[in-house]
Amino acid sequence: MNIISHRGNLDGRTAAHENCSSYLAKAVASGFSVEFDVNLALGKDRLVLSHDEAAWSGERDPSGFLSSPSAGSLHALNIKDLCTVYEIARLLEQAGTKDQFFLFDFELLSNDLPGVRYLMRSLRDQGFRVAHRLSEREQHLDHILSDDSIDVVWLDEFEHSWIERSHVQRLADRGKRTFCVSPELHGRNQEQEILSRWSDLIQFGVDGICTDYPLKLRAFSRR
Repeated sequence: MNIISHRGNLDGRTAAHENCSSYLAKAVASGFSVEFDVNLALGKDRLVLSHDEAAWSGERDPSGFLSSPSAGSLHALNIKDLCTVYEIARLLEQAGTKDQFFLFDFELLSNDLPGVRYLMRSLRDQGFRVAHRLSEREQHLDHILSDDSIDVVWLDEFEHSWIERSHVQRLADRGKRTFCVSPELHGRNQEQEILSRWSDLIQFGVDGICTDYPLKLRAFSRR
């Protein structure tokens, strides 16, 4: 199972360092994939590593990580603005690293779902990995199952645990990899709930879990 460090966190949130290039590099050096955000910098003239618009700095410049991620890992690149897509795609194409990332969360950026799906399909046709969202808010299971070109699914649980073994199995049967969000990323921070959900998801056979506690998840998964 692929353990994905949320914004580079290893043992809980450190908000000041999240999405910084050195923080992501430390998580990768610890043996994890990373989930990270790419946005437009203030001024909208360049890319920045940040969940929200932020001032550019060397630590917030995504180009280095996009060009030299860890070999063999698959990282989750959260698209925060559709205006960033062309430049992100150009950097990955130029560096030859597009197979080491999957791009996701397009569906949250526009009310034009057919248009967004067209963009996602266009990127897939160009050889980029693109994940489709599935949550209690985006109930697109039938669409995802019926589209043979979709091979990566981002499973999200905002308010409650809704994912069942049958969901993961049906997706796997259609050749789709599943990556799931850990409960604490939506404010459900009780340790017992987190551990219980990790146990469920591992047993269900998900391909990866994104968490603020990758060190704990690694130890837990090895029991």
